[in-house]
Amino acid sequence: MKPVLSTEEVVRLEDIIEREGTSKAELMELAGEFAANEVLKLNPDRVLVLVGFGNNGGDGWVAADILSHKGVDVDIVSPVEPDEIPAALARHVARRTAGRDVHVCVGPSRDELEVLIDKADVVVDAIFGTGFHGNLRAPFSIWIPTVNECADCVVSIDVPSGLNAETGVVDDDCIRAERTVTMIAPKIGLYSADGPEYAGDLICGNLYDRLDEVIDDVDHAADGFRTVEHGRGALDDFHALHVGGIDQQGRAVHRLVFHELLPVDEDQHAVGILAADGYALKALPAGIPDFHARHVLQKLADGPGGRTLDVLARHDGNAHGNVLQ
Repeated sequence: MKPVLSTEEVVRLEDIIEREGTSKAELMELAGEFAANEVLKLNPDRVLVLVGFGNNGGDGWVAADILSHKGVDVDIVSPVEPDEIPAALARHVARRTAGRDVHVCVGPSRDELEVLIDKADVVVDAIFGTGFHGNLRAPFSIWIPTVNECADCVVSIDVPSGLNAETGVVDDDCIRAERTVTMIAPKIGLYSADGPEYAGDLICGNLYDRLDEVIDDVDHAADGFRTVEHGRGALDDFHALHVGGIDQQGRAVHRLVFHELLPVDEDQHAVGILAADGYALKALPAGIPDFHARHVLQKLADGPGGRTLDVLARHDGNAHGNVLQ
């Protein structure tokens, strides 16, 4: 079961990997290669890559370079010229890729972007990474809704752009990905709050061949999620809440640890029971109606620490809750 990490834990893990001899520049090359290989599985003839100012954009530039070498026609949309990208690592790979057989479009209008999207079989989202939070600014406040309106297939690198990788909250707008190719370890925001709604299918690239030796050197936001064979079939990618408090939208936030699974009714729906910091919590597979959530609450009475969460499922399968002392 792969650990799920917070954004701070990912940064610490990358620092550890660098001390072990694999630089962040190498990790960027590996991330771009992994993303490109996942896109190639979709057999595209033409790909549009949208990049931002930072290292997530650098992953996109590397992926674009590799896709071009594999015979795919590649368009790259960037907010600035490659030489003007502020992040040094991303600027280096952008300069290199721009000199290859790719078409770079800087600061397109909405109409120009729509044309590029319409021509692409796959759109790669490499705008924002795990450091994003808050509201969108131009041009990304134009790019993201345009992609959502016009693109048939979107692959996000690491996290969908617009998603807070720590909380899973979307404050403004966010890329709706068919799949998210996340790197090193899944990010906690992909499983929390709005995350499952936007991330699509999750694929994780280890990137580092000795990852199992170092990943326990950092704390884990969660011990992980696993597919469980139960009743009607495999229940994958549970919609989970963090534990430890409630944010302004009524969503619980903090740590979570996978504890157990159990059936809750005659139809063999299953619910993940999560426990952390003395709180009991549950995670719902998509589509579970409200009465199942209430049933689970009864199952959690007198849970770890004598505390439970009063949880009601929304129609999309996510959940809101309040801590009951």
